[in-house]
Amino acid sequence: MWQLNIKKNLTGTFLPQVRQKISVTSFEAKDIAAIDPKSELVGMAQFYKNAGPAYTAWQNDKPIAAAGLIICGKIAHAWGCISNEARARPFFLHRTTINLLALELARYRVETVIVLTDDAFPQAAKWLERMGFQPGSKMTVHFLRRQV
Repeated sequence: MWQLNIKKNLTGTFLPQVRQKISVTSFEAKDIAAIDPKSELVGMAQFYKNAGPAYTAWQNDKPIAAAGLIICGKIAHAWGCISNEARARPFFLHRTTINLLALELARYRVETVIVLTDDAFPQAAKWLERMGFQPGSKMTVHFLRRQV
């Protein structure tokens, strides 16, 4: 678990310019399945759409990343689904995340953001540190899957 204390000053009001056509729109539930049909997040997509602000990044009419916040009072839980195409554009991904995060945290008056990361992607932890997040407690996630 990673935590960001919002007392830090997050600034920025622009989306970085990139050579390929990349745009950011409001998130739609179908976007996660288009980014990664095998993602654990697919089943939560409709919930994410209604739980707080969320966005999708598009490259040449294809969704490459989706992320948002689940707002719980002054605490927000962040979620994201990022493709390899988006990871190949770290500057765009970083600046867009910083700018949209600052916008939404101010709008909802959030004081703390919590993010869970997958150990399979150790670079996620490094990225969160660069954005000002601090590591919190180590958590183990357990899944219960029913046969339907």
